[in-house]
Amino acid sequence: MKEKLQQYLALANDVRSLMQNAAEKIDRKHQQPDQIMTINERVALGLANKMHSTFEALVEDARLARGEAMHHLKTLVECFIYLYWVSQGKDDERAKQILAWACTEKEKFFKNNPGYPGGTAYLKRWQDAHENMTSSLRGKSGERKIFDLAKNSGLNDYYSRIYRLACDSAHIADIHDYMPLQGKSIAWRQTDTSELMAYVAIDYGVHMMCGLLEIGSYSYHLGLEADIQRLRENYNEARAH
Repeated sequence: MKEKLQQYLALANDVRSLMQNAAEKIDRKHQQPDQIMTINERVALGLANKMHSTFEALVEDARLARGEAMHHLKTLVECFIYLYWVSQGKDDERAKQILAWACTEKEKFFKNNPGYPGGTAYLKRWQDAHENMTSSLRGKSGERKIFDLAKNSGLNDYYSRIYRLACDSAHIADIHDYMPLQGKSIAWRQTDTSELMAYVAIDYGVHMMCGLLEIGSYSYHLGLEADIQRLRENYNEARAH
């Protein structure tokens, strides 16, 4: 298992290199005169940035064989589903819906914590932002479950396999792994399944980062298709052995 983890850590470095390459190419495109980002583009890039940061944390936990890498996998796949869904939109409608949902979550926090320092002003700010975002929507911005977005985007397998698996840790469905055995000493340590979970997390993590790179290269005409294909081939080879 340790050897397999090392293979995936090497692939993670390749992902980092391609992500940096993509960021530089996209940035150069936006340095050109009269380049203005649409809301759709800003949301997509925001999700990509969040995926990148999450992947960095996942890789660090995987490097130390921590099962907690699965928590990062949950965030990663959720962002990927949102990104895939918004990238299929032909205008800013889906991006605005995502921003409206984000505002709603902020509103909920301040409504449920009336004594929070500055909470009244923050609540008003997020309510105004929510109103501003929804006023231009053609349809309703009611809450949308991640399952619905995955199904709408043709990512059912990502939801049923990766997302649900990653949710085990967040929803304590893995509690059995942490319970001490009868007659065994009590110790604060990683579980016996920790290394396996780290392996699973980085496996799916690299897979989704390849998907992110493909979306970016296609959307911005970055010309990274051959590099991504080689990364995919190395990934498939690592999985096969």
